[in-house]
Amino acid sequence: MRAAGAAIGAAAVLLAGAAGAVAVVSRRRKDREHGVADGGAGSTKEAKQSVKGKVHVRATPAAVTAADSVAPLGAVATGAQQAAAAAGAAVAAGAQPAVAAGAAVVEGAQQAGAAAAAGAAAGAQQAVATRVADAAAGEAAVAAGAAAAAAGAAAELEAALALQRVGKVVEAEAMYRDILSAREASLGPDHLDTLMAVNELGGLLQAGGRLEEAEPLLQRSLKGKEALLGPDDPATIIGCEQLGAVLRGLGRGGEAIPLFTRGAHQKLATLGPEHPATQQSLQYLTATLTELDQPEELVALSELVLSACEARMGPDNPGTAAAATHLGRALQDSGRPTESEPQFRRALAIVSKYFGDNHMAVVNVSILLASSLKAQGRFAEALPLCRDALAFREAQLGDDHPNALASANNLAAVLKAQGLLQAAAPLAARALAGCEATLGPDHPGTLACAVSMADLLHRQGKLSEAEPLLARALAGYEAALGAGDVRVLMLACQLSMMLSERGDERAEEAAALFERTRAGYGTVCGCRLPLRVSADNLTAGVLLAHLLHAQARLDEAAPLYRAALERYAESLGPEHDDTLAVVGLLREVLVAQGRGGEADALEMGISEWDASPLGPETDASS
Repeated sequence: MRAAGAAIGAAAVLLAGAAGAVAVVSRRRKDREHGVADGGAGSTKEAKQSVKGKVHVRATPAAVTAADSVAPLGAVATGAQQAAAAAGAAVAAGAQPAVAAGAAVVEGAQQAGAAAAAGAAAGAQQAVATRVADAAAGEAAVAAGAAAAAAGAAAELEAALALQRVGKVVEAEAMYRDILSAREASLGPDHLDTLMAVNELGGLLQAGGRLEEAEPLLQRSLKGKEALLGPDDPATIIGCEQLGAVLRGLGRGGEAIPLFTRGAHQKLATLGPEHPATQQSLQYLTATLTELDQPEELVALSELVLSACEARMGPDNPGTAAAATHLGRALQDSGRPTESEPQFRRALAIVSKYFGDNHMAVVNVSILLASSLKAQGRFAEALPLCRDALAFREAQLGDDHPNALASANNLAAVLKAQGLLQAAAPLAARALAGCEATLGPDHPGTLACAVSMADLLHRQGKLSEAEPLLARALAGYEAALGAGDVRVLMLACQLSMMLSERGDERAEEAAALFERTRAGYGTVCGCRLPLRVSADNLTAGVLLAHLLHAQARLDEAAPLYRAALERYAESLGPEHDDTLAVVGLLREVLVAQGRGGEADALEMGISEWDASPLGPETDASS
């Protein structure tokens, strides 16, 4: 722009000089017309002005003629034209750089604007990046602080736990209480870290047997976890089972069952039935249901587990076979041996296919199948299974192994039930002697063999040998299980019957044992199997049959009911209420055993049933 202005100024100066020259020539013409000489002062002054105007007109002392004055005028005009042309060219030449400079300026401005915009954008990005970095650094600092706090909190609890592990329970409890108080003050009572301290303190008290003190702490911990983490969080489920264990230990198994059920169902759904944590939860629930004598609930649980195994593992997997085995046992324990049999047969087919016939798993399932057949009174079918099991265990484990001895005792029981007492005796004696030597006289396995041997001696009429064995078994079971356990009551009732057969000399002892058994029956089995025979006519045999019936030991209950029915029909008459009560009880056992034809025969009348009695030594499958 400045260059363009300079060029325009120069052009203006040239044009002004040209105009001045033209004015001088015109004035000279007027002077000649009026007689004024060129050499006068005026001419000299004009010459100076023309020089100043840059038009070089030659002046002479002589007068200038008209022809002389025309030539300078043309020269002046030509010079003016040349000057104008030169000026225009100069202007044009000056304007081009000016325009170029203007373009350069514009381009520079554009570049400067672009650079400024880029710089501003870069600055903004940098600012944003800085803010993001600052925020990330702040979050990292917060996370680091939280991690450090969590590590510190965990270290505190770990230190208390270390004291607990080395037996410094008092010091550990004091530390747990200090940690809990500090967290309640700094974090609040419902913070997760506070609840962890609550739970650890409850666990310490639980481990020390202080269940009453542990319960409210574990209740609080569980409630807080449910609120913060949700009902299905693994930590919540662990809290459920921990509280359930305390309640079970306090004798409140009914309250523990829903907690154990939550744990078992949640782990079945998330971890699967094969996971060790799931199996542990199932064991908790199964044990509690068993203690509370809830066989139907056990059946339902076993059905749920079997369905989960089938869905997750397939129908022919060994894990599914194990679940089918558990269901079979639950069904048999609930007095449904005909329903347990197909489950055992299914499991046996799977493990036989998977492992081959000569495998321990196959033998174990075959033993359970034999027990189902035995409970149904199908002793002839159970016999080969029991023989095969004994042979396998003797070959694999040795004659004196506890499992081999148990198989010998099982085979003796089947032979005894078929009336083959001579064949059963050496097996029963061997089992008892072997268990006494390997397990000791008070082991449950030894006591079971003593009961079996006493029963065999009783059937052989050797009461003097049978009685001390049975009394010894009763004392052992009572010491281990307590006087109110159903097995203790059954043995007391059985011993009462045995003593009553000894005559008046043992009648008082027999009566005392019988009353003890009757008093305990209502507590143990009354709800599950009400006693339908009146107290006046109740005998030890019927009471023992009731006890066996309630424990789903149908093959042992049936002959006792039959013997009682014969006596009642003879002494009270076939239409007496107590006689009919025994008929009903025996019919239930026969139906459960799958012997519906015999059960229907009972409805046709006692006399017709007596025409072909089935005693305990008759093979019902023939």
